[in-house]
Amino acid sequence: MTTITNILLVDDHPMLRKGLRLLIELEEDLKVIGEANDGKEAIERVRELAPDIVSFKINKPKTFKKQVIFKEYLICNKFLLMV
Repeated sequence: MTTITNILLVDDHPMLRKGLRLLIELEEDLKVIGEANDGKEAIERVRELAPDIVSFKINKPKTFKKQVIFKEYLICNKFLLMV
């Protein structure tokens, strides 16, 4: 039995999210369970979907609130991936 890793994609460019989704879903053990356009939406999706991995740009502006997302993952004891 394969363990599925659930991923949340966060980026303000819909085409980039679509491309990443297509690449990720080529792998049988990876599944994109949601997308978010910005930091506020990402926090809502993290709480709602409880993904295993959150993928987002490391150089996002302050409004992205990386610290808040990081805090969410420390609380949930999950893994955080920054790309």
